[in-house]
Amino acid sequence: MLSWIKKNWGGLLSIYISYAVIWTSSWYLSVNFETLSNIASLFLPAGIRVSALILLPMRFWPAVVLAEYSAMMYIYGYEFLREFYSFGEFIRFMLPVLTCMPFIILLKRSTGSLELGSVKHVFALMKWLLLSQAMTAMIMVAGSLQTGHIEQPFVVTALLSYVFGDMVGISIILPFVYIMHQVLNRSISIETKDVLQFLLASIVFITALTFLLLYYPDLSYYVKLMALLPIIYAAIKHGWLGASATNFSVLIFILISEYISTSFDSVLESQLFMTITTIVSLLLGAAMTELNKSNRRLVEQNQEQIKINNELVMQMDKNQRLAKKLVDVQENERKSLSMELHDEIGQNITALKLNISAAKNINMAI
Repeated sequence: MLSWIKKNWGGLLSIYISYAVIWTSSWYLSVNFETLSNIASLFLPAGIRVSALILLPMRFWPAVVLAEYSAMMYIYGYEFLREFYSFGEFIRFMLPVLTCMPFIILLKRSTGSLELGSVKHVFALMKWLLLSQAMTAMIMVAGSLQTGHIEQPFVVTALLSYVFGDMVGISIILPFVYIMHQVLNRSISIETKDVLQFLLASIVFITALTFLLLYYPDLSYYVKLMALLPIIYAAIKHGWLGASATNFSVLIFILISEYISTSFDSVLESQLFMTITTIVSLLLGAAMTELNKSNRRLVEQNQEQIKINNELVMQMDKNQRLAKKLVDVQENERKSLSMELHDEIGQNITALKLNISAAKNINMAI
């Protein structure tokens, strides 16, 4: 163990520092979207946590846990150190990452290397993430009830806010991090021109829908439904990559609409809408990716069949020519043989006649 740590201390240290900085930054950003005290309508650190656990090998998970603990120490300072020894505070601060780990292990065992282009993988991802966040929410609410941070009448609201707040954070962060991971590993290639076109289209799309929302607030429901159209188009044309990238733009627009609205019911509705939108977009993108792969395989198989058929036709033509040549050779052989037989038999008959005639002449002379 010590030898492994010495060998990989550079990677562990870089993961520890990067995760702690990113997690802390995303936490401060999420504080601006609180629905209840200490409960954010979107919790970006949950997305950072899940992305790290999914994409990093399990041997680096201790660095993630230690980095998250250090981030909480930095955020809460001495108050954190003072209250951390109570069981309730321990549940509130550290068990989310520990609770998430078994579900990520189950996810990795069921899918292996995660592929957003697979319906099976996306379905397993959403199943285990929802179970993980539901379990985390129950643990967090139990700890908050014990410490008095949440009162009994707000338990259901807190549970919903925890679950959907974490799912929104995961919906925003995980697809983006996964795309970056695929690009860095050169599993996919994205041209700069395509990135610029996507950014321009996203800016125009978000700006247009935001103006519609500002000038026609009564149509907010229909405006949000209109936001799904680009996801469908991108999924059909570009598969999981287009659906994931476009879903990110749609979520940004929904966050803007949530920021404009001050209604708490609207926030919960937006959380649910963003979660469902992400699930649908990822499943649709994966389904279209598999469909496109199947179509490409069918095209390749058809081309292969055409090639084989052409080769068969050429072989049949060649066989026909060979058969005709064989028949011609056999016919020529028959003709040659018949002529040889005719000539040889004719000569033999002529010789026999001459012999018979000579024999008759000898007999007559005697």
